[in-house]
Amino acid sequence: MSSTTNWTCSVDTSSGTPVASLMQSVNGAAPVPFILKGLCYSPAPINGSNASAPAIGDWFWDDFSGQGFGITGWDALWQRDIPNLQSLGANTIRVYSMLSRQLNTDGTFPSPWNSGQLQTHQSFLDQCWNDGVNPLYVLVGIPLPSNMFWQEQYNSTPQDQITFWTNVLSETVTQVAGHPAVLGFVIQNELDSGVVTYGPNTGYVQFWWSQVQTLAAAAKTAMGTNQKLVGMAVHDDPNIAGQAASYMAQCPAMDFWGVNTYQTINFSSVFGPVPNIGPGYAGLTGAALKPVIFTEWGMPATGHHSATDPSTIYADAATIANAAKVIAAVGPLAYPPTQSLCLGMYYFEYCDEWWNQPGAPNIYTWYGGTPAPGFPNGYWDQDGFGIFSQQRGAGLSNNSPIWQQTGGYGGPATPIDVVTVRTGTFNALQQVFSDITFFTVQSTLPWQSAGVTVPAGSTVTITFLSGAWTANPNDNGGKLYDANGNPTFIVAKPGYTMPGQDEGALIGSIGTDVFLVGDSLTMTATTGGELQLCINDDLKGQYGSGLKDNIGQITVRITIG
Repeated sequence: MSSTTNWTCSVDTSSGTPVASLMQSVNGAAPVPFILKGLCYSPAPINGSNASAPAIGDWFWDDFSGQGFGITGWDALWQRDIPNLQSLGANTIRVYSMLSRQLNTDGTFPSPWNSGQLQTHQSFLDQCWNDGVNPLYVLVGIPLPSNMFWQEQYNSTPQDQITFWTNVLSETVTQVAGHPAVLGFVIQNELDSGVVTYGPNTGYVQFWWSQVQTLAAAAKTAMGTNQKLVGMAVHDDPNIAGQAASYMAQCPAMDFWGVNTYQTINFSSVFGPVPNIGPGYAGLTGAALKPVIFTEWGMPATGHHSATDPSTIYADAATIANAAKVIAAVGPLAYPPTQSLCLGMYYFEYCDEWWNQPGAPNIYTWYGGTPAPGFPNGYWDQDGFGIFSQQRGAGLSNNSPIWQQTGGYGGPATPIDVVTVRTGTFNALQQVFSDITFFTVQSTLPWQSAGVTVPAGSTVTITFLSGAWTANPNDNGGKLYDANGNPTFIVAKPGYTMPGQDEGALIGSIGTDVFLVGDSLTMTATTGGELQLCINDDLKGQYGSGLKDNIGQITVRITIG
C-alpha cells in the first residue's frame, strides 16, 4: 500500500491569544503536530532563469520520451542538493513552480491547453519522501500570473491563457496531491499591491480576493479526498491585514496566509498592531484569522566593494558572519513563544540565483542590488541570499548554455553547477532549526509522540509556552488552565495518565519512566527512548467521558542536551 500524508491547520483562541497549529497524519494514523523548518528551493543554474519558457522555474519534472526523442530532467540538481538540505535540519522545502504543462518553446500558450507534453514529478517527490525516512515535505508553487488576479489585466487576457492556467492549476494539483511528500500549495507569489489588494478601488479589490477564493477552491476540489494545505504568498505589507480583513474573511478555501518578510530585528510589524494602519495578522478575527507561514525570510550574505558599482558584489567571512548574526538572533522569533500564530518559516534561500537581480546586464552575471541600510551588509542583493554559493562546473563559462540538445534528445549540460556552503549562515540556520523543537499537545488524545528520541543520561528540558486546556469542563468554573493542571488541585485516580498528580497537568514518559512535567521540567533521562506527552486524565474512560470532553491544547519547547 502506498503511503499517504494529510495536513490540516487551525487557530485556537480559547486562551485569548491566537495559537496556530499544523497537524500531520501519516497513513491514516492519529494527527500529530508539525512545525515548519524550511528552505526556499529554486536551483536555477547559472545562465538559467525561472522567468523563461518553457521551464518557468520548474526544475523538478521527470524524464520523458517517445518515438525519436528523449528528454532528461534536472535530477542531477536536486540529487546534488537534497543531502545538503537534510544535513541543515530542514524538514520542508518550498518550490516556486511545479506544473503539469509548460508553455511552448517560443513562449506562446498551447491551444488546446493540454496539447503539449504532460510533465510529471514523481522522481523528485519520491526522493524528497525517501520512504518516510527523514523526509523533506514540499510546499508546491503554482506560479499563476498577475493577469489571473488583476481585473484590468484579466479582462484583456486572451481566453486561451486563462484556460491554460485554470486547467493547469487543477491538473497539477490532481497529479501531485496524493504524493506523501506534498504538504500543500501556494497559488500565487507577491501578486499583491495597494491598488488591487486593499484599495481604494473596491472593484479591483473585490475581484482580486474573489480570484484568490476561486482559484484556492479549484485547488481544493482538484485534490479530491487528499487533505493538503492551500495558501498564497504576499509581501510584508501591514495594510493587507489592516485594510483587507473583510475580504480575507471571504476566502474559506485558504488555509493559511503566507508572508514574504525580510525583517532584521523582529516580526512585530507582521503580527501587529501597526499604528494608524491596523491590527496585524494576530489581531484579525473571525474567518479572516488564519495561521501564518513565513513563505520567505532571509538576508544576503554579500556586500559591495564599491557602493556605486553593483558588479563589485562579493561574499567573504565578514559578510557571511554579519548575516549569520542576524539569522541567529531573529530566526527563533518566527516561532513560539514569540509568535504563536506562525506555523514556521521558509528561509530564502538555498542557493544564489544569478538571474534574479533587476538591472543586471544579463542572467549569467553575478550582480548586486541597491543600498538597504537595514540589512546586515547594507545592500539588497537578490543574487546573494543563498546558504550556498554557485559556480559553473569545470570547463563551463558562465554564459555556457545550460541545455544540450542533439536532434530529438536533450538534457542538462554537464557538469552541473557546483554549490559551496557558506559555513557561517549554514551553521546559524542549522542552530535555529535544531533549537526550535516545539510540540503541541492535544488534550483529547492519549500519549502523543513528541518526535524526539532522548538518549539515556541526557538532560531534558520541557517548558510550557502557550495555550490552555482542561481535563473536565465542569471543573474550575469551566476555565481553561496551563500545563500545571487544574488550579484547584484534583488528584488523579488510578487509570489516569499519572495517578496521584494534579488532574489536567502535563505528563511525560520516556521508555517505562513516567514523570510530571507541569509548566517546566529539567531532568536527566535515566533510560533512553521516545519522548511522549499527555494530559493527566482518565485515559480509557473508566470514570466517565475520559478524554472525549476535554478542550484545548498547549505548546511546549523541548531541549535535549
